[in-house]
Amino acid sequence: MIRSIRVCGTPYLGSTQYTCQKCGQRHQVYLHCGNSHCMLCQSYKRMVWQSKLSSRLYNVPYVHSTFTLPASLRNLAKRNPRIIYGLLFKSAWSCIKKIGVKLQAKLGMVGVLHTWGSDLKYHPHIHCLITFGGLDKNNEWVWPASSRRLARYKKINKYYKESFLKNLEQEFKSGAIKYHLNYEEICSDISRSNWVVNNDWPTENTEVIEEYLAKYINRSAISKKRLHYDSAQGTVEITYKDYYNQVKGKAAPYLTKKLNPLLAIDQIMQHKLPVGLHRVRYYGLHHNALERKVKSKIKQSLLRNKDSVQILFELLTKMLNQTSKSPKRLCPNCGYDKFDKEKIAGDSNWIYKNIVDYSSSPSPPKKKVTV
Repeated sequence: MIRSIRVCGTPYLGSTQYTCQKCGQRHQVYLHCGNSHCMLCQSYKRMVWQSKLSSRLYNVPYVHSTFTLPASLRNLAKRNPRIIYGLLFKSAWSCIKKIGVKLQAKLGMVGVLHTWGSDLKYHPHIHCLITFGGLDKNNEWVWPASSRRLARYKKINKYYKESFLKNLEQEFKSGAIKYHLNYEEICSDISRSNWVVNNDWPTENTEVIEEYLAKYINRSAISKKRLHYDSAQGTVEITYKDYYNQVKGKAAPYLTKKLNPLLAIDQIMQHKLPVGLHRVRYYGLHHNALERKVKSKIKQSLLRNKDSVQILFELLTKMLNQTSKSPKRLCPNCGYDKFDKEKIAGDSNWIYKNIVDYSSSPSPPKKKVTV
């Protein structure tokens, strides 16, 4: 992650040079790393993901639920991230499946893993979009008894807690978890506490929720605009939202905290996912294997127009006299719109000249040779 971000948008990766055909003005556009944690180059990927998600959703209300991890289990998650993150997804879906059994219907869920708060503190939780109701065995849509919730909130909390603790115990018994405390010691407190699952009311207007989830798909724990290095003080300034002092109905005020650069890097790096772990997972009616079968059998009124987003984008493109592959550029010097384009190869020595100063680094120890 750090290796990618530190060379993103630099000569190390190469660039494309545009030369104005009218005035000869040159402009270089450096290539980007494409890392999913990079704070510089993921906005386009977020838009694409949101568009695809929107086309996959059904034409029914959805519930936005947040399944959290108790604070006492955060250290366990830090040391066993792949297992605990997986249990978060597994336990959340197990909870929703139980509700579906009571409803005699199969529900759908999209889960997005999120590990940070606005101030970069470690706070693993899953944001879920859950269908309000589901399909029965006759492919008819079944609605919950209440018009505002899938089930009683205390029941949802109970299902989630029971499922997580059961799965956690199995992982301990299998020896997969490495930790200085055993299962009984960990659960002595959390087994008696109430696990809170935050549930919003169902809504058919899922665009706001889609945008909210998309923000966490292709990005690091903090965006570039909230990060500032004070060279005079030698500190990193992080701007974050102060939700504790937020007034209801108003936006949360902003606060700034200063960190030592190494501490700031550590707080960002603690949110890097294990290699190969998927931040987004689809379940039930949204699982890839089931989704194709279901959508070929259910009523068309339950399906969204999946081509509407693409059609709208193409119409806007034509209206703006642009192509989707190459947006129109104007010369900043004369305003002309035609350029000669040239690919510039990357400079592999740039990183050593600008990031690593080997002149001040100690030479590696010589190997001892025994005769």
